[in-house]
Amino acid sequence: MHTGLDSTFGGMEAMITALCDEYPRLLGRNRELFVLVLLMMVYICALPTCTYGGVYLVDFLNVYGPGLAILFVVFVEAAGVCWIYGVDRFSADIELMLGHKPGIFWRLCWAYISPVFLLVIFITSLLNYKEMLPGPYIYPDWSIDVGWLLTASSLACIPAYIIYKFCITKGSFLE
Repeated sequence: MHTGLDSTFGGMEAMITALCDEYPRLLGRNRELFVLVLLMMVYICALPTCTYGGVYLVDFLNVYGPGLAILFVVFVEAAGVCWIYGVDRFSADIELMLGHKPGIFWRLCWAYISPVFLLVIFITSLLNYKEMLPGPYIYPDWSIDVGWLLTASSLACIPAYIIYKFCITKGSFLE
């Protein structure tokens, strides 16, 4: 229980800090009110997990929530840093911070090994994905569709934000 509470508070604090830093005029002066409203929303959203069917809801969210989405996010991050930003620029940034250039091993890992392994793991996980395990409760067929929508909603945020940034950023693609 303590681990769950600790990770919840850590995640909440990260979200609160990010939003307050992004919108300082709107949220900076009213941080306490913002935190109160956010905690009330989390409380209301968590109430169904306290019912008799709550354990099934938590199981459902564990199966369809984080797994594939986290793999996809980490792959996009690795590919973006190395294939879009560039290994040379990334290495120059590391050299600026540490005072020495990263070795060839790290450059190869960043450029090829990590993104390729993450992509293979993501595709393998997608192909070998098991639906909700049968147990004492059989989930209805429509719940599988809702679960995949939950997974897709997490995955769709990255391409949607990329498209949004391309549309609002001035200059050409290569700039």
